[in-house]
Amino acid sequence: MLNTTYAYDAIVTVITTKKPKWQYYVCWYRAESQEQITILYAMQCFVNPALSILGFSANMLSLVILVRSGLRRSSDILLFSLVIADSMCLFKTMDYAIIIDFFGPDKFIASWCGYQYDVAINYFLAYSQEIFMFIGFWGSSVNSLIPVIITIERLLAVFLPMTFRTIVTTKRTIILSVTAFVFWLPWSSFIVACLEILNYNMSEDKIWTSLDLGELYINNARFFTIFSLYFIDTLVSWFPLTVIILGCCSVWIKVKITLRQRQNMTSAQKISWSPRTTQTLLLTCLIFALTHSATSVIVYLWPAETQVQVFIRNMFMDLLYLINASSNFFVYISTNPKLHTIFINIVQCQK
Repeated sequence: MLNTTYAYDAIVTVITTKKPKWQYYVCWYRAESQEQITILYAMQCFVNPALSILGFSANMLSLVILVRSGLRRSSDILLFSLVIADSMCLFKTMDYAIIIDFFGPDKFIASWCGYQYDVAINYFLAYSQEIFMFIGFWGSSVNSLIPVIITIERLLAVFLPMTFRTIVTTKRTIILSVTAFVFWLPWSSFIVACLEILNYNMSEDKIWTSLDLGELYINNARFFTIFSLYFIDTLVSWFPLTVIILGCCSVWIKVKITLRQRQNMTSAQKISWSPRTTQTLLLTCLIFALTHSATSVIVYLWPAETQVQVFIRNMFMDLLYLINASSNFFVYISTNPKLHTIFINIVQCQK
């Protein structure tokens, strides 16, 4: 039986082998060095959660700004939906339960992952982990679909300015935004349904509780893998990236051509799209494309030979995702004068 210690020392278990070489462990996962454990500990426990909380707070302020703007235009409704999806996405990196799973204090057996406290506390942490995972996966999936809708909306606004308001209405935009959330709800629910809470009695007053893949996944592992690899990954990565990059390039070219034509015309014809609205929406989509492209590059350029290396790589990928999910507020107030004015009024009212 191991004495209970605090978080960092409890998890970093150092053992010797027959060779004069030290081996480091995070729970039962072997690390190559102490530096790997330190990086994982810092990213998972401090960097990502802190930035996620700041980003979540900024997103809440973005929602207030958008609500005060009236939410009368389709672009504002889409931005509002995107902020909600981004805020949900941040739950993945604000999950305190997963931190305790790896680096929790006062563990009965320090080299085990999971929860080793009272039954009530264990179940609270396990269900918290499920809830945070469900909201996070749901939000990250919707987060990849809303920018596609925004890009298509801008394409219609730029290429069909005379009929844009007839095609894109407030009611249709609301229905499409709600559909984006409903579309990804079954998959997010299925992910959580694949998990199972395992318990093991360690003593009279302590049990070991862990969240693991259950029979639903094990019995359908082949289908789950193929469906996830060829369908889900395409919908959340290459499909939105392709649509957004091609769409943004098309809009940018069209805007340049239109502005040049305006300069050559003696009387410019009024069109129904706003340059600053286009700038706000396209910059939002551009940040999405850059951060998600960077995560794909990390996967190919950062080979992971051990599970701890996979954890570290995932932490840096999560960092890029949360940067994307936290950028809305800064984009809105820097590119849209109307939203910037609303923000200034909110700040002045607080004084």
